[in-house]
Formats: sequence, structure tokens, C-alpha cells
Amino acid sequence: MKTVALIVYMAHIGSYVPAETALIGLVDSIRTCMSIDESILHGLSSFALDLQQVTVLFAFKWKLGAR
Repeated sequence: MKTVALIVYMAHIGSYVPAETALIGLVDSIRTCMSIDESILHGLSSFALDLQQVTVLFAFKWKLGAR
């Protein structure tokens, strides 16, 4: 997924995209999740913490879509 986001960004700034042909639609943002190390302090596994981050990303998307 990191590679896809990078290629979308490169296409939007007019940079070279490593493909013979590419059809890339317009996007208003590119979001990412940073990995979190498992911590006993959180009481959750690293997978559960990643799911929390994805939940925040989806909630943010819906707020933007409501503009």
C-alpha cells in the first residue's frame, strides 16, 4: 500500500511513474497509518492498536465527505 500511495503522489506532482501506462484518478488526500509497537501499558496487541488507527482514518474520511 505504501508503494501505491507513493505512485499516486508522484503522478499528482507530475513526476515519473514506473509504468508503461497508468490511469490515476484525482484524490483529495493520502492517509497513512504509522505502526505502533505492542505495549503492556495500552493493554492491547499491536493488531488491536492498528485497528484503532484505521477506525480513526475512516471516521476522518466521513467527516471530510460531509463538507
